[in-house]
Amino acid sequence: MHIHDECQTQLQGALGDEPFATAAQAGSELTCEEAVAYALGRPHPPTPTSADRNAPTPLTRREQEVVDLLALGLTNKEIAAKLVISPRTAGAHVANLLAKLGFTSRTQIATWAVEHQAPNHQGPNSRR
Repeated sequence: MHIHDECQTQLQGALGDEPFATAAQAGSELTCEEAVAYALGRPHPPTPTSADRNAPTPLTRREQEVVDLLALGLTNKEIAAKLVISPRTAGAHVANLLAKLGFTSRTQIATWAVEHQAPNHQGPNSRR
């Protein structure tokens, strides 16, 4: 048995199944920065709530284009090709969006995009 498994078994036994599952879920939702701050006993910025994540966030036109393409499931390389930018620049846009929106995954951005799509918004290839 690995040390991690032993610790998990001890914690689950001490806390009980439901409190352990709740704590494990809460921990899994921390960003790397938040987890390190917590482990070191340092204050960290509050985790965005679902209400914060549902609040409108002003995105630049380029950020909105990247969000639209992420919502379609495109990779950084595919986003770069569509927007005629380098894959590295596309990756930087994705990283900036993750930080700006307070998310940790591309899937969260795609979900947010679907929830916040303007009624007349047709996606990245629409003509306005």
